[in-house]
Amino acid sequence: MRTRELARIPLRLLRFVVVQLHGLYLGFANYLRTFAFDDVLPPSVIRTINWVLGLLPKALGVRNTTPRTQINANIVFIFFWGSISILSLGLTAPVILIHLILLTIGVLRWMPAFGELWNGFRSRLPIKSDYDIPRWRSE
Repeated sequence: MRTRELARIPLRLLRFVVVQLHGLYLGFANYLRTFAFDDVLPPSVIRTINWVLGLLPKALGVRNTTPRTQINANIVFIFFWGSISILSLGLTAPVILIHLILLTIGVLRWMPAFGELWNGFRSRLPIKSDYDIPRWRSE
């Protein structure tokens, strides 16, 4: 009887290890399934990201954005990409050109003819009012 119990020790040990690894796998899989970036970022960073994401349609001049709002949003992006360009050694500098073009469009929208042309172009764009960002809850 004693040898029978000793023979079962490796099986019990193997079962214990398998149960523990299975629990670890389930916990890790659940964590990955429910993971969101805003769970691991400070609230100030989350608010800044949400603010910048909210500026994107304004910078493009869509969703009934006024010319003034479009100009202001592009000025913010020009300063943002300009400061990032210093850190990236100029790699993001071409993005500044895009925002300068969008800023120019915002200024040109003050001209009635261009404003009507822009509104006609904008109304044909299939833009939804809201987009869901993967792995981001606090939008």
